[in-house]
Amino acid sequence: MASTFLNVPLEIRNQIYGYLIIFNISPTPDPPVKESYWVPFHKPSLNLSILRVNKQVHEEASTVLYSQNVFPIRLKITGTDFCKPIENCNSHFSVTYQTLWEDVHYRRTFGKGYSQTVKYTTDVSRGNYPFTRIKEEEIIRIPSLRYQHLIRRAKIAIYDLRVTAFGPSDPKTGEPIDNDTLPRDAAWQKSVTSILMPFVRARLRSIISEWEKASLDIEMLPSFLHPTSHPDALARNLTEKEVDALNIKYLKELTYTAWPLTTLPGRYSLRLDHPAERRFMDIKKDALRECDDEVVFEKEEEEGFNEMNLENSYNWAMERGKLVVAADWHQYPRSRKVCCFGGPRPRPQESKST
Repeated sequence: MASTFLNVPLEIRNQIYGYLIIFNISPTPDPPVKESYWVPFHKPSLNLSILRVNKQVHEEASTVLYSQNVFPIRLKITGTDFCKPIENCNSHFSVTYQTLWEDVHYRRTFGKGYSQTVKYTTDVSRGNYPFTRIKEEEIIRIPSLRYQHLIRRAKIAIYDLRVTAFGPSDPKTGEPIDNDTLPRDAAWQKSVTSILMPFVRARLRSIISEWEKASLDIEMLPSFLHPTSHPDALARNLTEKEVDALNIKYLKELTYTAWPLTTLPGRYSLRLDHPAERRFMDIKKDALRECDDEVVFEKEEEEGFNEMNLENSYNWAMERGKLVVAADWHQYPRSRKVCCFGGPRPRPQESKST
């Protein structure tokens, strides 16, 4: 049967592969309401049995699977706003990224003694699923090295859920900082642009090995673009012009946040999933150019982005085929198998007397 199938022209075989193994998974829920933004990816309903026919069919079908599918990636950003001076206020942010092969969370704290700290930990309860610990050097093999060079396209949805609204308060007086005096110095810009840098350097850059042939579709989903009727605007008696100025500042910050994704060698598109898309397009070009010209990281910072250091008592693990971060205290006795996130530990079996 395989030999008969291989007699069919390659163009037709590729069409057949496409019917079987092309999926359409959006990184945003439908509808993309805030309450359900972090729903799990639906497992693609694919008939992968064709990959087991023979070696030639496997090579042809896997090429279609990895090169023609658009792989979804979700990034969730939470944390505090950046205050000034950054080295004195210990601002922090957390990033959770989710792909078809991993669900990982890291946290970074800015401030005295914290500027280089990036720690990987766990963010959500995963239910009662066992997992298996792996070594850090095995992470680079996820997804398989055999297929990484075939990946061409990804769609990235960035959910910005940071506590920022209309701008930070003055650390001395507690009063809101107006847009005209909002800290926008080099340290602030550099901090914002570093939020996604660990994900880009430590994971995304290695997932797609041939970037010159790749393309990214990047979509920003903002949480803090406000009309003049918003309670925060009413409480501060802000005019329409003042609210517009603050929204412009936030759109610029969103662009700074996404900038690391635009530094990769492949093609990209960057857009905003919001009625303010046209305003964002006007701001985006200049903001990206500013980052290209002005943002420079020290050698120590660059090295820190590439390191995947775990919080104490956590391990890298595989859970239901995905890379996750797991806790030591859920370990099965005398086994590399690990118990559940939040679930009860199994009782050790009693030895039978002979």
